[in-house]
Amino acid sequence: MSAQPALAPYARQTSVSNKSRIAIFNGAKSVICEVGNYQSNIAEIALRSQVSKATIYNQFADKAEMMECLVEYEVERLTQVALAASSREEALYLLSTQISQDLALRKLVESDPLDIA
Repeated sequence: MSAQPALAPYARQTSVSNKSRIAIFNGAKSVICEVGNYQSNIAEIALRSQVSKATIYNQFADKAEMMECLVEYEVERLTQVALAASSREEALYLLSTQISQDLALRKLVESDPLDIA
């Protein structure tokens, strides 16, 4: 009988950290959908993310860094959507659908258009 090796503490921490980061991004998008970027705040994002404010500040120095990382995450997510497509046409269709149906992006266009430009 072979025992599976236990995850190293760092690997477990990284896994939990990645889950927290994704939860934070989803919570941030939820808040942005309602009030935009400038009216959003860390306390509400933490509440929506179901994490503590300390968890957010362990991941990011401040709200500006969190938002910058959120944009990077979304760009990477959309890149993966495009790369998974079987053709350029499908990639364009999938990207346009993903972007047009993103309520947080729609709210940013309405409330904070200079951030999108």
